[in-house]
Amino acid sequence: MERDGGNMYYTNEAMRYYGSQNTLPELFEESGGPYPLVLSDEAYGRESFVMTSRTSEDIASTSIDGVLPMNSLLNGMTMTNYFPIDAFRDIRMNSGAEGAAMTGADLAASDAADFTVERFRAPVPYSRIHFNQDLSRDNSNFDGLFSINASRNTNLTFAIYRHTSGHSPVPYDLTFNPRTDLWSGRAQFTLNKYLGTLPTDSTMTPHKVDSILATPAAKANTLDMLVWTQYVSAFSGLNGGVQAIDSGDVFDQVNAQVHDVNTSDHRTRADALAELELPLLAEARTKIAGYASYEARTIITPDPTFPSWVNASAEGSRAGLMLDQPLTLAIGDFLTSAHVRGDAERITKDSSIATSHFVSESRFSAMASDSLALKTALRISLFGFARTIESNLSVAGGAASAAVLPSVGFSGSIGITDAISFHASYQYSKDRATLSPNPTTTYQLRNLGGWFDAHFAISNQDSIALHAGFLDRHEPEGIMYAVPSDTSRTVPSFSNADMHSQSYTLALDAYFWKFHWGASATYFPSIAPLSPYTQTQELVGDLPNRFFGSTGLYFENELGEGNLRFSVGPRVRFLSQLDPQISYDPASDYYVYRGYASSIVDSAHVRVPDPRLLANQFAFDLLLSAEVDRRAQVSMSFLNILGAPYDNTSLYPRDGFHWRIDVVWAFLD
Repeated sequence: MERDGGNMYYTNEAMRYYGSQNTLPELFEESGGPYPLVLSDEAYGRESFVMTSRTSEDIASTSIDGVLPMNSLLNGMTMTNYFPIDAFRDIRMNSGAEGAAMTGADLAASDAADFTVERFRAPVPYSRIHFNQDLSRDNSNFDGLFSINASRNTNLTFAIYRHTSGHSPVPYDLTFNPRTDLWSGRAQFTLNKYLGTLPTDSTMTPHKVDSILATPAAKANTLDMLVWTQYVSAFSGLNGGVQAIDSGDVFDQVNAQVHDVNTSDHRTRADALAELELPLLAEARTKIAGYASYEARTIITPDPTFPSWVNASAEGSRAGLMLDQPLTLAIGDFLTSAHVRGDAERITKDSSIATSHFVSESRFSAMASDSLALKTALRISLFGFARTIESNLSVAGGAASAAVLPSVGFSGSIGITDAISFHASYQYSKDRATLSPNPTTTYQLRNLGGWFDAHFAISNQDSIALHAGFLDRHEPEGIMYAVPSDTSRTVPSFSNADMHSQSYTLALDAYFWKFHWGASATYFPSIAPLSPYTQTQELVGDLPNRFFGSTGLYFENELGEGNLRFSVGPRVRFLSQLDPQISYDPASDYYVYRGYASSIVDSAHVRVPDPRLLANQFAFDLLLSAEVDRRAQVSMSFLNILGAPYDNTSLYPRDGFHWRIDVVWAFLD
């Protein structure tokens, strides 16, 4: 894992090192990543640290190869479980202006993430399996992959992914948790064709040919094609969280009452991506890409308490084209890199709210960005982008409503040698609230961030790295309820009023001898909502301060010339009060965690917070990861060994011990 200002960069090896998890939320939990605002797992086991109940803005604008939008068409969720990390070579997170320039035409997020598809060039057949299981909870993932070169230039890869958690909801079941059953299959074709002429003398062995093709000059003169497809089918329980009435103990999974016990949904998603890179302008590789997505959702056996204003079924589709032309120029110690990009996108989708109508939108985007870097002992780099989107939105087949949506961003950094750097970033974006009850409404996003990074080498093996930063956000307040009541479940509306929030991050990594000490902390100051934003009257007050942190000490070593690598050590996670006001928005995913228990006062139910929800919590973990011959990796995580009653799920307060095992095994020939 590497940090650079507002960026976080995970390589394929780093993904597997951190507990070897194969979903993005699990990766962040293991690595202590400083971007909790993007954790919006739709399945069992993760809390969503979203500070507002908006559906207008994607929590994180995620894309594949900077082209294919991964976010849900229907509700904007990041759908991280639908795309296992095994499919990708690296993941780049960004909370600054640079992130806006690497995503597609529909950027409307405070954070951005780009997932680069892994290319396979193994000269012999290659296969890999990845399995993990929470042995103390019914929660598992499996990914199986097979890759074969049809020729020196072409490769075919096929894979299947399975995620399952829990089972069909059964009242009073001690092991109850909302069920998720997800299947997906994917396939890809790559063509890597050298356009130059190779020598044909007798000394040109296959090894020499491969060496020539691996040089930068040869790579710059290569045509690169990728065709990637995936289909997903997922059933998910939509348990509505702890009911505020008649719940004497929110951690009692037998007696605590819940909303929407029988409600679940079925979602399908299909994606296709085609890319072509070719050297039209010297080493500046022109990228042409097209993509298409389809998504559908059907509500199954809705509980009587399920909101009547949510559509029982909805579907949507999107298709787009992209052209990107970079231009890099070096003049002495100066390096400039410019990009010109154009996008065209067509979206058609049903509304998730029964009183709203389907919408169709055409978006045309033009963007220009440029960066300037000074490569000396004093490193200075500047970056800026400007983009305009012309949106033509039609509601229920009516006349199109046109809007011009501008975005602009700036960032700069100053580095002293390779050890210390300061980074600042500002971004302004305007977009439509197409995911809300008022799709023609526009809103603004403004983000200001600053980061400090330092890395000091003490010896050839020992070093200390420090990362600190803040992010100041202005975003729409989002979905609002006219009547804040537990039972009325009235149709919400959208507010584009400005919501101001902040977050602060600190991370430290120290390597000394064979030990690695890692620590990270994230702090959210209190927020004053502008209007009620949940359905419970008791929860319309300010969001209090929240603090999350972890620290771990790991022994890491290599034996047998790297044939055996392992890391083992304890970790402590700290969570400040388990604020019950953090909730999902039922307009997007239908469930709200209320987190209040009930007691009888003067023959009436009075909702009172469980003291454990307001107390500081410490979770003690033990992590072990071992890799053999760079092909097999076994990881074991003993999480929350002391059984602290902490809340790590958006669907249900969860306590107790978790024992997780994870296996990755690669096979050649």
